[in-house]
Amino acid sequence: MVSVENDLTTHDLYAGNSVHEANTEQSREVTSETAPEHKELTKEEKKALLWWKTPYRHVLSYHFDQLFLTESERLKARQIRIIEDSDLILSIDYPKHFYDKKEAFKALKAKAEQGDPEAQYTVGVCYETHIGRYRSKKQFEWLKKAADQGHSAAQYRLGTCFFHGDGVAQDEKEACKWFLKAAEQGRVDAQYRLGMCFFNGEGVAQDEKEACKWFLKAAEQGSVNAQYRIAECYFNGQGVTKDEAKVFEWYQKAADQGNFKAQNFTAYCYLNGYGVAPDPKKALEYSQKAAEHENSYADYYLGACYFDGDGITKDQVEAFKWFLRAAELGGYSYAQYQVGQCYFYGSGVDKDEAKAFEWYQKAAEQGCVSAQHSVGYCYFYGRGVSKNEITGFSWFLKAAEEGYVYAQYRVGQCYHYGEGVDKDLRKGFNWYLKAAESGNDSSAQNSVGYCYDLGYGVAKDSKKACEWYRKAAEQGNQIAQGNLGINYFYGIGVDKDQQEAFKWYQKAAEQGYDDAQYRLGQCYYYGQGVSADPVKAFEWYQKAAEQGEVNAQYALGYCYLRGLGTISDDKEAFKWFKKAAEQGSKKAQWMQRIEFLF
Repeated sequence: MVSVENDLTTHDLYAGNSVHEANTEQSREVTSETAPEHKELTKEEKKALLWWKTPYRHVLSYHFDQLFLTESERLKARQIRIIEDSDLILSIDYPKHFYDKKEAFKALKAKAEQGDPEAQYTVGVCYETHIGRYRSKKQFEWLKKAADQGHSAAQYRLGTCFFHGDGVAQDEKEACKWFLKAAEQGRVDAQYRLGMCFFNGEGVAQDEKEACKWFLKAAEQGSVNAQYRIAECYFNGQGVTKDEAKVFEWYQKAADQGNFKAQNFTAYCYLNGYGVAPDPKKALEYSQKAAEHENSYADYYLGACYFDGDGITKDQVEAFKWFLRAAELGGYSYAQYQVGQCYFYGSGVDKDEAKAFEWYQKAAEQGCVSAQHSVGYCYFYGRGVSKNEITGFSWFLKAAEEGYVYAQYRVGQCYHYGEGVDKDLRKGFNWYLKAAESGNDSSAQNSVGYCYDLGYGVAKDSKKACEWYRKAAEQGNQIAQGNLGINYFYGIGVDKDQQEAFKWYQKAAEQGYDDAQYRLGQCYYYGQGVSADPVKAFEWYQKAAEQGEVNAQYALGYCYLRGLGTISDDKEAFKWFKKAAEQGSKKAQWMQRIEFLF
């Protein structure tokens, strides 16, 4: 087999398009003045050529990576890339001067002075890296010469000079003019940069629609940053109509090029069926790819896959490992919160409420509202930290003011019952209402109904009470289902309807709500809303009584005493009368006296 390296000659140096840019306008002309005789290259020259021929030459772009690097990192990366580029340009364009950059630069400059735009551009690059002795203005002048001749790479680079004030006074408006010239020639990095200018209103009036036009052009040419940006635009509806399918399409394209943020979001899409059919295995695949970058978001999503068993065997120990890595590596607040959850419930790690509190607090201090609510809960009930209702309330309030629905409900409860704060029924109602109007908290909706029902903090309104009970009941809230049943049974705020009452009692009873179980027993006992059935009445009384429902305990005792729906059993009857009596049931206490008399 012939070695590729051994088969290279100087002719290969001129075999393709311009070495300066992957998407340059024209192939470089080879003349007797520029091409040396064909001869075998030295080992060092072959190595240089092989490096140039690899796909890595395509990453020599000069726009800043706005998504993932800090300003100092972007500047450092830019300097390194420019130095590498100019060295390669000189060594490849002028191989006879491979070891003498000054001589190579001299020959290159002569070509530039003859008006060759490619050479002019390269001279500009060399000045940028000090190879041409001077920088700033000289760099700008040569780039300008090439740009004026329509050289797209020079136009783009000239734009960056104006944008950052390199060798010329900073002028974002002028920068955009040159970005546009390069972009209209199809230069992908210029298209992306122009899109960013329109998106941020830099040098041009802010125009998200125009920004998306340029992001899309660059994305279709394979720009990974543009692909990520256009996905974000479709996600947020910025400059384009929201479109879940397109969000997924562009995130995946960027993800497949190695963008770890896009890999995270692609995993999210597959996990949640966002813009694509749910596919836990694919979600896991992309989470694993992103996690290879030691990215806390990716580590978190991978942990979530293990925790829920999405696309992989459920493993809470492994999930905890990834949550912890995300929490420690990048300080991702939601991962810190999840570590707290694992410690609190003993999921994948030994239960430790003190450690749970520590992690909740780390996340809470970063602004994670779920964690702020949990810190409040720990203080309020003394879980993992000394009990302090006042401090607990302050954390509930912090999360509530950020719009966290469950914290808003908690704040409402604190004001309603005067726990951790002075009692204020009006404020209690207002916070219940904030949470209820989100549509996601059925407990808050039930509480709003309860306030309207009894006039707590708001004018009494039985009709509105029923409306809120219904909202919560239809979401499956068992207490609201029981309350709605009561209102139908007695005709409070709605027309009296015992069959409808029975329906709601049954829904709540089947979820284990003891009061509804007792009331359902009553319906069967008296034949209200359903045919009388003593056996079923007994069954529901028993379910409620075993949960400690005092009225059901008395009713169960009475059934045993009279043999209603069950075999008569005085001993069992008085056992249940005693339980009810101990909870204060007057009827049960009276029955105990009868037992004593007889």
